[in-house]
Amino acid sequence: MRSLARSRRRLHAPLPLGAAIALLLGAACSDVAESAASDTNPLPGDDAVAPADVAADAEAPGDDAPGADALEGPWSGPAHDLVQARCGACHGPDGPGPADFTRLEVVRDWASAIRLAVDAGRMPPWAPDDACVTFEGSRRLTNDERALLLGWLDAGLPAQTTGDYTPPPTPATDPGPPSLEAPLPQAYTPSREKPDDYRCFLLDQTFDAETLVTGLNAVPGEKRLVHHALLFRVKPGQLATVQALEAQDADPGYACYGSAGLGAGEPLLVWVPGQSDFHLPPKTAMVVEPGTRLLLQMHYNTAAFTPDAEIPSDRTRVQIWTMPPGEVPEKSASFFTFINLDLDIPAGAPASVHTSVRTMPTDATFLAMQPHMHGLGRRLELRAQRQSGQDLCLVDVPQWDLAWQELYRYPLDALPTLAAGDSVTLTCTFDNSAGNQPVFNGVQQPPRDVTWGEGSTDEMCQAYALLLGPYPPAAEALCPTLEGCLETCPKADGACFTGCLQNDGKACLDCVMPAAAACGANAGCLPQVGTLLSCINDCGGQPVDCYTGDGPCVAAFQGAYECAEPLIRDGSCDTDLGACGVSLAP
Repeated sequence: MRSLARSRRRLHAPLPLGAAIALLLGAACSDVAESAASDTNPLPGDDAVAPADVAADAEAPGDDAPGADALEGPWSGPAHDLVQARCGACHGPDGPGPADFTRLEVVRDWASAIRLAVDAGRMPPWAPDDACVTFEGSRRLTNDERALLLGWLDAGLPAQTTGDYTPPPTPATDPGPPSLEAPLPQAYTPSREKPDDYRCFLLDQTFDAETLVTGLNAVPGEKRLVHHALLFRVKPGQLATVQALEAQDADPGYACYGSAGLGAGEPLLVWVPGQSDFHLPPKTAMVVEPGTRLLLQMHYNTAAFTPDAEIPSDRTRVQIWTMPPGEVPEKSASFFTFINLDLDIPAGAPASVHTSVRTMPTDATFLAMQPHMHGLGRRLELRAQRQSGQDLCLVDVPQWDLAWQELYRYPLDALPTLAAGDSVTLTCTFDNSAGNQPVFNGVQQPPRDVTWGEGSTDEMCQAYALLLGPYPPAAEALCPTLEGCLETCPKADGACFTGCLQNDGKACLDCVMPAAAACGANAGCLPQVGTLLSCINDCGGQPVDCYTGDGPCVAAFQGAYECAEPLIRDGSCDTDLGACGVSLAP
């Protein structure tokens, strides 16, 4: 341990330029360490010497700095409470951040970079624009908090400060112990060779009967490694695909940058450091169907470890709260996906904008929202247009960063609502310029045309909305004859199927077709679905007029339907079709 007694100049030893720039640009907390570690100087820490390099605007204080006597002593007061409340989740003794901000001398070492990041509004990291929606749990500093922190830095970071500061409230929940715990099947040691190691694990937990989930949490086995975790449900029709991916990888689980290999599969949980367990409102549950398995995607980051430190293994576990036997929920929560599969991002384009519009098939109340793009993503917006003419912003992420994707929760006293027939526009902007390309083996790749896909060099444009609905979920309301249409029409006869469904009205087709397309794209039908969507996009007008009757996309629809129909028939698409009131699983 370095001595707490130090000279006035070394109290504010500046951060290496790489780390200062990384904080300024809003890199993930552990990515800051990676940038700093690449500098010629070590990171501030237990055994490091305070760096001597100076960024141009991050100079060490001179001899007129406050005396050491005024700066030393136990750290306490409003500034201490603010730093712990807003920074401690990442930058704590067990957090994934590269510096322990519970220690005043470490905060002083990072003071210049902290100022740069706070001045730029990059730290603490919070992606959504509050002008659109003020979500629960925002980490963004208020004006008063920002003034308090910068004033403390200006005063020389004294150990004791006076005044009043009330930390943001922590939700008071006492759900009791979890009903189930599902750990990783075996411990995993992330690779030092790739500081950002994305890994997927099929959990052993099975569900033999309908399970009513009321809360979820992820508990890292090694907090210093875990940047975030996403929990997905694996439908019976997807299990073979996941097992094949595991079999092809020699290490536990399988590599899964960006996506988990489930296409547009929605997450049940998004966990980030500092997040408490997620619980649904009282008397509300998510329905997990029999035969479902769980897949956990882990984002590990090893940059907080010095080059000679041993990388520990992790065995994160998932906690699940369920409704007690005999209790019946009043409401159900389920995901509804807004997605644009028709992506064609030209090589070199610095701002390629893609939009898609979806009509709400039923009335909807929004509980939470999780946007998703890959590395070329720059902005994602989801805005609703009510039939009354009123616009409603559902989420706006003006500076997308894959490393900071989260499930954002709407305030329970201000849940957005839409009516059946309202439309929702999803807009994704991508930067495919030469300077924004991935680096493989130290070489930045040249730009290339990019389309929708699950690979690390593919892209996605989607937003998962967690909706509040009735329990049991409404059925037969939109498409009461769908099952009968499948029985009546010859197999693989798309024209018969759409003609039959038209008896249920346009709302049924507007719900079933996008849902079936998303399901098909997840399960090997992406080429056919992509061809259909491109045709509909070129067609213009109402989509249903493009792929029915004499529309120009009838042949493309037939190809997509032939591929996806078996999935619809065997119930593999039930999760996607649930919002349409369809359930076909035996």
